[in-house]
Amino acid sequence: MKRQPPDDRGEPLFDLPLDQGAGTTGPRPNAPALETPTQPPLPLEEPVVRQPVNESESGGNIAAAAALDSLPKRRVQGGLLDLGVHALVVGLAVAGSWWLGVAPPNLTLWPLVVFGVGFSFVYHVLPLVFWGQTPGMARSGLIARSADGKPLTMGQAVLRWLGALLCAVSLGVLLLFGIQRTISDRLSASIVHAAR
Repeated sequence: MKRQPPDDRGEPLFDLPLDQGAGTTGPRPNAPALETPTQPPLPLEEPVVRQPVNESESGGNIAAAAALDSLPKRRVQGGLLDLGVHALVVGLAVAGSWWLGVAPPNLTLWPLVVFGVGFSFVYHVLPLVFWGQTPGMARSGLIARSADGKPLTMGQAVLRWLGALLCAVSLGVLLLFGIQRTISDRLSASIVHAAR
């Protein structure tokens, strides 16, 4: 069967003539000219920001706001848990001395205070240096970091413990000056935020 030659109108059988390769960028012969739009561009409008209607649409914004709102509650909860551990350990020390034959009326106060302060130092400082949280803070989902986001140094952990000791000695009066940024935070230049 013979191939039919192109008709006399001069239209090629293919898009590209045989003498042009596929990689050329020049204009094609017999290609129709592209028309440019003659309409003026539309004026720029302010983008419309749709406010989320429910919690599922807003995603992390509501979760972040809820975490910020619950931060004081978590801090109080963590502090009370830590205080409970201290009371339990000092109570066990009193019970142990009673078991050894030293009844509480004969028990001198200063050795018990020194024991409680020593235990408190180890209980607070070592976990803050290694993990950034005391057991009470870990249970409440809180973590302490330096203002630049780095882990606490030993000096910062000691200053945080001193701030907690001052709050305990003042029976919590110093907490009234700010639960978002307590005396411990200010002394140690650190920040407490939600760990999860």
